Amino acid sequence: MPRPLLRRSLGWLLLCACAFAPQARAVVVPFTGTMKVEIGSVVTTFSGGGFATVNGSGPGGHVASLSLPAGAIATNGLSVAVTDPSVAPIEGLRISAANGAGTFAETAMGRLGGAVPLQGISKVCLFGPCTNAVANLDIPLSVIGAGGRNVATGYLDVTVEGAPWTTGTAVLFTPFGAGFETRMGFARGPLSMDGTTTAPGGSIQLVTPITVWTNVGVDQPSIFGFVTATLQFVPEPTSLALSAVGCALLGWRAHRRRARR
Repeated sequence: MPRPLLRRSLGWLLLCACAFAPQARAVVVPFTGTMKVEIGSVVTTFSGGGFATVNGSGPGGHVASLSLPAGAIATNGLSVAVTDPSVAPIEGLRISAANGAGTFAETAMGRLGGAVPLQGISKVCLFGPCTNAVANLDIPLSVIGAGGRNVATGYLDVTVEGAPWTTGTAVLFTPFGAGFETRMGFARGPLSMDGTTTAPGGSIQLVTPITVWTNVGVDQPSIFGFVTATLQFVPEPTSLALSAVGCALLGWRAHRRRARR
């Protein structure tokens, strides 16, 4: 092959590597994720990452389903102080939790949703912070993100009610007609463009409500909360490296060309 033609071919090859490597199709899509837990006035977060399976095989313009492996976003022994006097005698939480394995599928409303449990235990610390509590109570978290109720009985009886996840709106109605609170999810691509959700820079936010009863005070939910899971899609390391090398070589060739003039 003549040298000029060889150089032009190499240039086009490198240009393709820069332009198309991040969008290469794959069975799984890498992501980083955060889980924000709001229980009453307490807000805490933990993070992680992994690989999600999209549409059963690989990324596409439209996300009809998204599956996560268990334990991608997790924490172990996360201590949270509770200072709100309205939820006394609870004065602290110690959370060991991780997302369970499961699939979020598109609903008739065009949103993603599904029953994917938050696995683990929240230790409720009574009459003192978790480092010096008078009594503790372990509450299974599996109803959060899946639906149903868990009841923990001890010095204080606690009932936790959960619901499935959604990228729509999660609603909690407060007692005595005081109103309601909401959290909103979404699924969007880079620059909020539709149809590119799982491209690098795209994100999905899923929300689920939590309601907690205790046997202290009136027979009404005494604690309200939400859990928000946010997934940020990132380039695959091999594709990112190929893109960087290709772009660097193109820059080097352009510099050589200018230097010869």
